[in-house]
Amino acid sequence: LLEALVARLPTWHEMISPLKEEIKRLEAGIIGEEFIQKILVGQPYTLISDVTLKQQQIDFIVLTERSCIVLEVKNIRGKIQLTDSPRQMIRELDDGSVHIFTSPVAQLENNVRAVRHFFKKNNWDLPIYGAICFPFNTATFSPFQSNYPILVGKDLLNFVASVQKGEMRITAKQVKQLARQLRQASVPYVRDPLCVRYKIDSGDLNVGCRCPDCGHVGMTRKFAEWVCVRCGKCSRDAHKAALFDYAHMISDTITIAEAMEFLGIENRS
Repeated sequence: LLEALVARLPTWHEMISPLKEEIKRLEAGIIGEEFIQKILVGQPYTLISDVTLKQQQIDFIVLTERSCIVLEVKNIRGKIQLTDSPRQMIRELDDGSVHIFTSPVAQLENNVRAVRHFFKKNNWDLPIYGAICFPFNTATFSPFQSNYPILVGKDLLNFVASVQKGEMRITAKQVKQLARQLRQASVPYVRDPLCVRYKIDSGDLNVGCRCPDCGHVGMTRKFAEWVCVRCGKCSRDAHKAALFDYAHMISDTITIAEAMEFLGIENRS
């Protein structure tokens, strides 16, 4: 969606550069989560990914008969400093540039609280632990006091194993039942339209259907097809992708007139 938003912005727009940086950050996050998943898959644990409870997005929940572990994954590089007041994560790169992010400790606390609320509501008695995971050894950390450990790479396995002590709280069958309940309770995270979130005037967007081949915005309608004026690619349903863009960028409701304007057509029929 962010790539589609960049494609619809004119080349002069001031948000193109920040959006491209956001895309890189999200791609790095995906790579990091995929690495953590590879580490945990095949282990004798039940792994649940991308859970949203009470509008809290949780990267991973690891369930066993003895514990529940909530993981917050951060794939960033550089010199990392976690501050208390305000609660932030500050990253400095080799070129001297400084970037400020939401504190992963605060995020993890909110996520653990959401899981604890779910357990109480559904009568599950299982110790809950939390950890912040950096998949790759590409960051250095300033000393910081936290109730949650900061783990790098496969050290995650040592942490998970370390909390598998004491008596079993639930059975293997109940672990599957709990995992099923968590997946069912997870609801899509409600986001504002992209133009609202990034403070972009929707009038700045280039309108028209986007070519599925070359990405050019502004296909023309000829008979029962959309034709790209740049590469000549034809598509019968390019309008579906355009309306999908509209729903996530501007609004999830649309009038006939707004649809005609956004699709770049003059014939109401």
